[in-house]
Amino acid sequence: MTERRALLTDREREIVAGDADVEDSYRYQTISRVRARFGRLEEDLEALEKHGDLADELREIVCRGEGGQDRREAPVEESPDETDTDDTPRREDTHTPRETPPFADVVDAVAEDVLPGSGAKLEARREALHAAVEYLREQGEATPKDFRTDVYPEHTGHYTDGDDPARSWWKNCVYKGLRELAERTDLVEKADTTGEWSWRGGSA
Repeated sequence: MTERRALLTDREREIVAGDADVEDSYRYQTISRVRARFGRLEEDLEALEKHGDLADELREIVCRGEGGQDRREAPVEESPDETDTDDTPRREDTHTPRETPPFADVVDAVAEDVLPGSGAKLEARREALHAAVEYLREQGEATPKDFRTDVYPEHTGHYTDGDDPARSWWKNCVYKGLRELAERTDLVEKADTTGEWSWRGGSA
């Protein structure tokens, strides 16, 4: 059974740690994608708090120092002037509208839903889809041939066998991803009769 990621995939760990040989632009894109996930942690923590034990287990893992030592410090007592007053809004009384998920997260979700493969193959194909989206964003418009020529060589997604692996890469991976993105968002526009895909947004 394939293991799911915690916060980072194995590949993202390598990229964030600087151990992967990737372009700076792609490393920054990966870091931005990871940072965007932080915003969802609060909702996860609220669910864990309701369970109780799971929240405590997570705190022990996060706060554990080297050698398994717990490095949590005793809570700091608040001085009288720092305590809540009646006119201080409490967190449960405030409401923050739910934001639309970052586009990078939408690409991740599409990759999970429609791209073939699992494990390292699925991760490589997810990266290929991100690279194709970034290419489309930079170019504004692109044909299948453009994607195969400019994106495929550096992001093969494990499509390296057969008579025309680049065509298989496009048909079975990138095309499926872009088509689904066009259905879920207004940023990617399906190819018209000229065969060109279009980017209809600003920065991804």
